[in-house]
Amino acid sequence: VAASAYWGARLRWFGEPFPMLRWLICVAVTGCVSSLLATSSTVAWFSWIKGLVPEWFQGRFLGTRHRFVMAAMILANALATAWIGWKPDGYYLGYGAIGVLALAAAAISTVLLTRIPDAVVKTPSPLSLRQTILEPLADPAFRRILFFGTAFHGAIQLGAAYQPYYYTKELHIPGSSVAFWSLMANLGCFVAAGFWGHRIDRLGGPRRVLKI
Repeated sequence: VAASAYWGARLRWFGEPFPMLRWLICVAVTGCVSSLLATSSTVAWFSWIKGLVPEWFQGRFLGTRHRFVMAAMILANALATAWIGWKPDGYYLGYGAIGVLALAAAAISTVLLTRIPDAVVKTPSPLSLRQTILEPLADPAFRRILFFGTAFHGAIQLGAAYQPYYYTKELHIPGSSVAFWSLMANLGCFVAAGFWGHRIDRLGGPRRVLKI
């Protein structure tokens, strides 16, 4: 966002051409680094959930949590449906408003997370760098999950950046329509999440559900 705003301002004020290739490289690097960080924390989060939530209740817990996630996605796509086409005097203020709202939501989430008290862990001494970073990396299973997750989510990050461009430029579908049908897809996920959570708990595991 900062790079595109900077180069866009130089295009507007000084007439310098927008460096599209450098901007795409910046987006790709940022997406891969973000994917690496997100994947690292996701593996730890799922391990924590598996140890915290009883096995007979995990499906319903994750299904209910997914409903909250989908509710947020529905709200975001509803705002995008209304704002994405807002271009007074040719300025893409709708995109700007959505970007500012996304940053504000991230800031609010960070503040809320800082208010959650840390778990009290009794350790004889502070963990060393080797114990916190190098020791997990020595485990082949951990490395496999980490690298696979990074590559998978990195591909999603890169593909997701092209998808709206493909819809709007290649297929000539308005951005508001893309946001609306994304909203409808999220609505289906919202309705189905609870059902699949109950089914996973009833069958005793997700493998039979994945087969279905």
